[in-house]
Amino acid sequence: MEKAPVLSPQNITADVAFPIELWIEAAADDIAGEEVVVMLSHGVEAMGGRISLVLSSADVLGS
Repeated sequence: MEKAPVLSPQNITADVAFPIELWIEAAADDIAGEEVVVMLSHGVEAMGGRISLVLSSADVLGS
């Protein structure tokens, strides 16, 4: 977890069992449908350098 201190105040060490839940800041234009495209904030990237993710609307806070 290269950016864990940036993403979470949790103390995430090498011996923590994964997966773990992290809440990260992101922006979305519309969460009314079944899926929503979220743009990651603060230079956060997903695997492969992606800066956006397609999520189920039910998994997005505010839906």
